[in-house]
Amino acid sequence: MGSAFLPISFFNKWLPSLNTAWPHCKLPFIFLSILIFLSTNAIATPCDKIDHRLNEQRKVELGTVISQQLQVTNIDVLQSFKLDAWSIILVDTHESDEAFLFYSGDPKTNHYITLWSGSAKIDEEQNINNWLITNAHDIPVDLANCFAWYVTKGRNM
Repeated sequence: MGSAFLPISFFNKWLPSLNTAWPHCKLPFIFLSILIFLSTNAIATPCDKIDHRLNEQRKVELGTVISQQLQVTNIDVLQSFKLDAWSIILVDTHESDEAFLFYSGDPKTNHYITLWSGSAKIDEEQNINNWLITNAHDIPVDLANCFAWYVTKGRNM
């Protein structure tokens, strides 16, 4: 079984000049390998499992349907979060704050079931999840966790 850390034997085998000339130089290499391992794991977010694909054609299609649903003339589809049949679409109507619309089916054939707009503080992730349980019944847990994380911590990433 492999390890994410490079063993000391790696440095002994591949860096023999460091062993003889500067044996104390192994420590920075060990520290660097630990740092790389930790930083790659620290980048993971609750949104990693969520489909964010949104090409220009899909933006136009969704924009047309959503502008009718919201009864506005101009809309920009900014982002999409999709898991299973559920979608959360972030839109800018140019008339109010950006809004997240929640769909339990295809937005082109289903009306949004709720919307969320505004800001959230970094410590309100659980409050957002509670709001989702009340207002977006049966939303997949991973999608709910992604949304709660995104609006509290991930928007500026």
